[in-house]
Amino acid sequence: MKKLFYLLLIPVLLACGNKDNSSNTRKETVRDFPKRVAIIGDSISTFEGIIPSDHRAYYKNPAASGCDVTDWTKTYWGQLITNYWKCELDVNTSWSGSCVAPDPRTGSSYRKPFVDRLDLLTNPDCVILFGGTNDAIASNQVALGDFCYGTPMASINYTQRFRDAYIYIIKYIRNKFPDAKIICIIGTDIAGEYGNSVAAIAQYYKLPCIDFRGEKVAGKVTIYSGSHPDAAGHAYKAKKIYDETLSLFPEKEI
Repeated sequence: MKKLFYLLLIPVLLACGNKDNSSNTRKETVRDFPKRVAIIGDSISTFEGIIPSDHRAYYKNPAASGCDVTDWTKTYWGQLITNYWKCELDVNTSWSGSCVAPDPRTGSSYRKPFVDRLDLLTNPDCVILFGGTNDAIASNQVALGDFCYGTPMASINYTQRFRDAYIYIIKYIRNKFPDAKIICIIGTDIAGEYGNSVAAIAQYYKLPCIDFRGEKVAGKVTIYSGSHPDAAGHAYKAKKIYDETLSLFPEKEI
């Protein structure tokens, strides 16, 4: 009987041991950061040699006298790609001096607006949309326009209309790249209702919106010239964008 008892007990003990081992096993998790990032922006998001060759760049190497942004990895988007998300660049369509909406002053290919550069995106799973400063500067040419959320893409009148153009861009990205994350950024110098409109549109579409208004005055975004950050200013922007978009990229087990 004792022998039979011990034989019956062995499978139970083995099962308990296996259960304990499995419960003590810790699964590693990582953030599901983007694999390919696209940038649609103006001068703050440029770097010569990375943007298309026919686009005008503000940042370049050799840099302008006194500018310490001498490599694309020192830009806010370069640091997101190389230091934080560790991903690839899909394309950077940025163009110095450009508006989100077509502006008669910049209507030539010299400063092609954001809405006319969307076909350059190839296969992003994250798109950074950073513009509006030049639209605000050209407010007498680029009107605010309407919050045309319910208007079909083909019927949106985005010419010289900032809100319409911004909404058109979001609709375009969602239509062509439905799984791509979109991050909206408000720069330090997007004045008045132009900056407020970016915030309102992002809120409507439930998109993360990183707001840098007031942070130049507070000395957080340090500036090389005008609204253009120096290397430290870009580093601050990258860290804030990273911190405020963590929830966009949930943890996953590996």
